[in-house]
Order: sequence, then C-alpha cells, then structure tokens
Amino acid sequence: MKPSFRSFLVAGERRRAAFLADPSAAVSEADVDFHYAIAEDAPADWVSLGPAPWIQRPLRLGHLSSRLPNVPLLLPFGRKPRAGFRELTTADPRMSRLWGRFSVDVPVAMERDAKLVGERVFDRPDEGYRVFIMEDGDRYAIRAMCIFVVREGTGYVIELLHDRTLEGMRDASHVLGLALRAMTDAGATVARAAALARSGTMPLFLRHAFVGARADAHLMVRPVDPALADLVGDRERWYLSYLDLEDA
Repeated sequence: MKPSFRSFLVAGERRRAAFLADPSAAVSEADVDFHYAIAEDAPADWVSLGPAPWIQRPLRLGHLSSRLPNVPLLLPFGRKPRAGFRELTTADPRMSRLWGRFSVDVPVAMERDAKLVGERVFDRPDEGYRVFIMEDGDRYAIRAMCIFVVREGTGYVIELLHDRTLEGMRDASHVLGLALRAMTDAGATVARAAALARSGTMPLFLRHAFVGARADAHLMVRPVDPALADLVGDRERWYLSYLDLEDA
C-alpha cells in the first residue's frame, strides 16, 4: 500500500507525516517530517514505542466462553439518550473546534478536523460508520463525539473526543455508552478501541470496563527531521485512536 500522508500537530506546529502499512516499504523523505506505523517488525532505523495500544471489552457473555449464553452485557451502558444528544450524518465544522479544545495539551497527534472526518467517515456511507455527539445548548458547541462502526461482529470505537470540562467528560462517557449499546444491538460481541495510557480518553474507557488487549504489533516511528526525534520518539507524548488506522 502507498503511504498515507497526514497533517500532524507536533508541539503546536503543523508537520507532515506518512503512515505506512509496511515500514520496510521504500518511501520518499521529501516534504515529510517523520514516518509512523503499527507493525510487528521494522528496519533498524525505526524506533519502537512499545506495543500497539489496543483495548477491548466484551459486549456479550458468549464472547467470554462458548459455554455461556450469548446475552448482552448491558450495564453500564444501558441508558437512554440525554438532552443534547444527536447523531450526525454529515461532516460538521464544529468538529474542528472540538478537536482544538481536546488537543490543547496533546504534544503529538494527527490533526482531526471536520475535513478529515468528512473524508474518512462521511464520504464512505457504505462502511457503516455512525457518529454520536452531545451538544451544548447554550453555546451550540459539540461537547463530546464518538465515532464507531461494527465489522464482522466486532465493534470499533474509531474516535472519542470531548472538551476539557467536567461536563464534556460526562458527555463523552454518555455517547460512548450509547455507542456500546448500538454495537450490541448490531450484533457485536466485543468492542475494541485504541488508546494510550495517558490519553485524555483513557479514564472514560476504563469507566466502561475496557481492558488491555494482546498486541503483537508495535507503534513504530522513524524521524526524518532530527529536531523531532525526542518528541515523536516518546510514547507518552502521543495521542492515537483507530482514526489513525483508517485508510486515507
């Protein structure tokens, strides 16, 4: 596969990165500040930042054992939508502002704006993506957003964002819970997500009983600009989600 070029924010500066499905593939370094990948192996000039940050939680008892009934594990996500809930079907410019509020203290992350979400999610209606949001009625802002999809019996939390308020975190927990309910209703037996330990969304995943999952692959980085080596080579500085892994 060809590299997927992405706009990154690195310590507040816009940089260009290339995501590679195969780190051993030859790729030009022109106009690229660093490469990254999720892979089991990489050439010697790549740096491993540790195992891929997979997490998961069962949605049905049958996922835990074939001897158990395949009934839904409804709690803690059995609530009905609260006031302010909406499901989006088109890209919304407010997504860019939500990312700006979420990423205020994120040193290394792909830029998640309305354009990117439009291209990766809403421009692919056959993929089955769904987008739940919570709105702030006073400011008409998006306080929280969850993008998810069900593929072959597995639910994937593609993205979970919230503003940096207590209400925003509560709203993110709410839309995540509603997404888990929707995944269960769609037949998913397990939900998966990608989140690093220091991510602002990790407490929400833990609240909904996500735990670490086995990862044979590693997060790999190859700095091209030497000035970025310390930043992009530090796992604790990254924000990562399944949106990073969706095909461009």
